[in-house]
Amino acid sequence: MMNETLPNFWPKEQIGLPLELIMNLNAEARALYDKIYDYCTYAADPQYQTLHRFRNQINRLADAGDRDILIGYFNQDPAIRFHGMHGEPFEYYAEPY
Repeated sequence: MMNETLPNFWPKEQIGLPLELIMNLNAEARALYDKIYDYCTYAADPQYQTLHRFRNQINRLADAGDRDILIGYFNQDPAIRFHGMHGEPFEYYAEPY
C-alpha cells in the first residue's frame, strides 16, 4: 500500500496492516484484506451489510493464522470501529442487519 494523503477529519492512527503482516497472508486472505481495506478507506459511509459479509468471508478462510490477522485488522480499523461501539467490531457485525 502506498502512503496517501487522507482528509483532515480522518483518524491519525495507523490505517491498515503493517507490510510484514500483509506479506504473511496467503493469496486468498491478501485479496480479501485488499478488498476490505479499499472499501473501508474510500467508502463515505461503510454499510453494516457489507461489513457483515466481510466478517463472514474472514470466518471462512481456511488458515487460522490468516483469520487471526484479519480479525485483528477488522477490530482496529478506524472506519469499521465507530465512536461509541461497545465491544469488538468482529462480534458487533456477527448478526445480519
